[in-house]
Amino acid sequence: EEDVAVRVVEPVAVDLTTNEAELYSAIYQWQLDRAEARNMPVDFVGQMPLRLAGSCLPAARDSVLRRWQSYEDDFVDPDEYEIDNDATPPVEVVEAAEALGEVDTKFDKFVERLRSTVDQGRKVLVFSFFLSAIEYLNGRLASEFRVAAISGQVKPEERRDLIRRFRNNEFDVMIASRVISEGLDFEFCSAVANYDL
Repeated sequence: EEDVAVRVVEPVAVDLTTNEAELYSAIYQWQLDRAEARNMPVDFVGQMPLRLAGSCLPAARDSVLRRWQSYEDDFVDPDEYEIDNDATPPVEVVEAAEALGEVDTKFDKFVERLRSTVDQGRKVLVFSFFLSAIEYLNGRLASEFRVAAISGQVKPEERRDLIRRFRNNEFDVMIASRVISEGLDFEFCSAVANYDL
């Protein structure tokens, strides 16, 4: 009881570029339109696309472009087809996704803080709800940090091995989904980041 850990929350503000803000706004409007068409709350209809856009705009961009590509692949002449499937992103959302390019202000701010934390010799556990965000972060961080990623796609025995290796200093950063949020001991890790927030 004398050595109670003190939790220090350090929010990191991110100012989006014009292209980033336009993509988020386009996705938001798309979800509003979907909700209105169904006469349902936007939080119910558009929760996951909006959460993904808030978590990781490049992952949201890729999701939009995959959906659009799938739509184009299904129809010989998409110009003559009226989009009535509201899961297919409207053209303005696709254009905003294409305009984003490789910019990622949130990641840039995050990696600045991550560097300083890892340089202090601290292990960092990074959470995201989204597999696409975990994959994105793993790909981007692997060039600079010793990193591992755990999600529901990693078998339980592999998870245990990755956690053991993280504890034994083989990794600086572990990126994980909620599969490791309960019942596991990460007391050896002194910094936690919720990337989605």
